This record gives sequence, C-alpha cells and structure tokens, in this order.
Amino acid sequence: MLHSAARQAFVGVGVGVGVGVGRTIELALPESLQHGALAGKKMKVFSSKGETVVTGRQDQGRARPRRGGVAATVLALVPAMLVLAGCTTLPDAASRTHAAESLASAAGLQAFEPAAAPLPLRGFARLGCPGAAISVYIEGDGLAWISVSMPSPDPTPVNPVALRLATLDTGCNVVYLGRPGQYRGGVEARYWLGARFASEVVDSYVAALHGLAGTGTGTGTALTLTGYSGGGAVAALVAARLQAEGVPVVLRTVAGNLDTEAWTKRRKLSPLRESLNPASVAAALATVPQLHLSGRRDRQVPPWVLESYLARLPARHCVQVVDVDADHAGPWEDAWGAALVLSLACAP
Repeated sequence: MLHSAARQAFVGVGVGVGVGVGRTIELALPESLQHGALAGKKMKVFSSKGETVVTGRQDQGRARPRRGGVAATVLALVPAMLVLAGCTTLPDAASRTHAAESLASAAGLQAFEPAAAPLPLRGFARLGCPGAAISVYIEGDGLAWISVSMPSPDPTPVNPVALRLATLDTGCNVVYLGRPGQYRGGVEARYWLGARFASEVVDSYVAALHGLAGTGTGTGTALTLTGYSGGGAVAALVAARLQAEGVPVVLRTVAGNLDTEAWTKRRKLSPLRESLNPASVAAALATVPQLHLSGRRDRQVPPWVLESYLARLPARHCVQVVDVDADHAGPWEDAWGAALVLSLACAP
C-alpha cells in the first residue's frame, strides 16, 4: 500500500488505493467519464515489470497536479498505456459530439454556434419565446487531461453533465453552451487548461449571450446561468459581468468550482495563473439570487470550496444551498428536478 500522503495525492489527481504488479488499483478518471464508457470498467496498465489491473473511478482532470515524489513515480506508469478489458474504448471526439447531439435533439435542443463570441463556442438551444427569460447551462471542464502529464487533444466531454441537466429543463428558452474546444476545434489548448477561466473566455460567453438578441434574449432579458463544475466558475464570472451591465441575472451552480485559488492550494495543484478566480467577484454577486447544489460525497470539488466562496460574500440573503447525497458526477437529476421549481429571490 502507498504511504498515506501519496494516497491522498492520488485521490486528488489520478490514482488511488495502491499500485504494484498484479495488484488491483483504482484510476481516477476525468470528470466526464463517470457514467460513460469507462465508468466501472477494468483496465490494464502495462509496464516493463508486468501488468496491473486498474478499476475506473471518476475524477476531474482540471488543474495539472504538481509532480514529484511517489505520486509522480507511480503515475508515470499510467499515461497512454491503458488497454481496456472487454474491448471497451474511449469514444473519439466525433463519437462524443454525436452522442451529445443525439441527447440534445431528443430534448428539442438544436445545435448552434454563437457568431459573436471571440473564442468559438458550440452548444444547443431551444428558443421558442422571444423576449422571455432564458436558462443558460454551461458545461464542466470535460476531458481536459488524458493523464497527469498529457493534456487531452480535445476536451469534448464523455459525460456532459450540464447538457443532461439542460434536457430536464422544460422552459421555453433553454440554451446549453459547451466550453472552448468542446464539440469543435479551432481553440488553443490553454483554454481548457490553465486559461480555462481567462478574461477572454468570460468575454466569449458574454458576447454569445448578447448575440442571442432577437432570438429569445438580449441585454435586457432576464438570464438564469447554471454551471456544472468548472462551468460554475464560468457562470459566476459571467454573472458578475452581466450584473454590472444591468442585466437581470440569477446564478445556479452544481458542484461548482467557485474558489479556484483555494481549490488549487488545498489540493496541491498547479495554480491557474492565466485564469480569473470566481471568488474574487463574490462581493459583486451579493445581490444576485443564487442556488448552489453541493455533493456531500464530492471529493473533486468538496463542499469546502463552496464555503470558501460564500465566506467572501458580505451577506448571504440572496443565497440558497442544497446539500445533495452525491459525488462529483452525481446523481444530480433528482435534485435538479426539485431545484427547477424553486423560487430564487433575495430575502428581505
């Protein structure tokens, strides 16, 4: 078994439980793989010393873990050397995109690309009521990393949690937006790595929402922004920008990473130096109605991340928090169904 400190590092970044030739270990997979093709599957890791069986487990692939020590030594065996048992393979980007398109289409959401965004974005929308309020869903980080040292060439999620939540929303105007690089190319990898919450990323979502004017939303139309995981960070940053413009806005997050600085420090991950920290705009969001769903079993974005963000608010009269019996990947559906009927407003 690994030393406890190394074991904790693996839980946070890639491998947990233990490692050794002929031993069964647990591989922490990127956030999009839970409920996907790799979830719960057994895999094999081959090295010069033999073969190790690996069992897939959910994890985020967001900030690159700091290297060194036992953790780096063991993780060096993993990258690009997984052979999935039972002919299970990671779906390629085209297959992942097609699966998302099918999921969206079944809910009446049609593919679109906002023309006004500085960074290209792709998403799905149902805009049937011009001028009415709109619900916007922003995806998590997806398949950002293949391994501890290997960025993904395409961050399109295997399990698009935010899209699944959007399909439960029966509202007249529903928009789902992927993150830069998801469902389409043409974006530098830094925008799903260290610059995933950069100012130009926020600019792109703000421009995309402004660009929807005339098809159901615009600068004066009420917007409800919902973000899953890293999409929660984007949603908070966008909400602060829209609030400053006078746009009526509501913020909702599911397992949202709302204090990226605290998250990287406490989990000993590399700082996201090119990104904005949503906790830095907490005070600006104090008068924005907010709903945050937090998983009590979430080890990727634990409840203390939300508490760190809430501690930056000068008051909490606009905030509702729902504690859900879920890990990072869920299940969120039942809780989200209940959340959709909640009335969100600031208390007197």
